[in-house]
Amino acid sequence: MKRIFSRIAIVILGLTMAFGCTEEMKYKDGAITPVGGLRQPVAEYYAELLSIKDAALTFSWDAATSEDGLPLIYEVVFYSNPSGPILYRIDAGAKTTVSITHKELNRAAKAAGIETGQEGVVYWSVNAN
Repeated sequence: MKRIFSRIAIVILGLTMAFGCTEEMKYKDGAITPVGGLRQPVAEYYAELLSIKDAALTFSWDAATSEDGLPLIYEVVFYSNPSGPILYRIDAGAKTTVSITHKELNRAAKAAGIETGQEGVVYWSVNAN
């Protein structure tokens, strides 16, 4: 009985391998389109950073897409000038919106050379991986 079962299993396995993989797989390199646009906060938005525990600012953007269809992970990045290096990064996860606390924004401002209590300009963008 075991021999009959094993022969049937081998035949089924062979048929599955012969006919089950007839669709040709195409390689996609996983290229990612850039983030479409930054929604919120808008250009020249003024935010007064408060020391209240729950104070936060919502950042949102248009989704990027990956050629291979895999989900993307985003990070909000901050610069002291548009063509300068990234000074601070905040993980945003897989969503296209994130609420960032004022405490965290104060750290980003400090990385851009803006001391606590001072005014300054910080630029933001989003990277998709």
